[in-house]
Amino acid sequence: MDKNVFKNLFDEIAQSNGFEKAFNMWFKEQNESLVSIDLQRSNFSALYYVNINIYIQGVWGKNFKKSKDLKFGSGGAVIFRQTPKEYDEALNLENSFTDLKRRELLQKMFSDFIIPFVEKTSTKEGIRKTYTDNSYFLLPAVRQELGIPLEDS
Repeated sequence: MDKNVFKNLFDEIAQSNGFEKAFNMWFKEQNESLVSIDLQRSNFSALYYVNINIYIQGVWGKNFKKSKDLKFGSGGAVIFRQTPKEYDEALNLENSFTDLKRRELLQKMFSDFIIPFVEKTSTKEGIRKTYTDNSYFLLPAVRQELGIPLEDS
């Protein structure tokens, strides 16, 4: 699949799931957070990575707004996560899927992973509740800011 066709398809699916495109990223404003998603192409293949950044409003006294400066986890993301490897087949342009099949796989990635993950982690309370499942990493400073106990060393 051509990269421009892929990006247009990803854009369509992201927007149908409530994300708004700006600065070559997709944003979703929640009550307590700003979520950004961007595509990053592998340097070694035709595989794309989906980077998910969640910025919790008020952490470190910051209020986050859509900005090109929020690319690749910069700007103080509380959570940075990529989609799990199980979705790589949808993101690898070397796979010769029909456009319809790739659309189905990308929509499944949004409905089964991205949307549930964003919903669970888009509030301070949600992060406190889900952090125990070890599906993502939080820096000690973030845990301290959110009132999550630091593990004993």
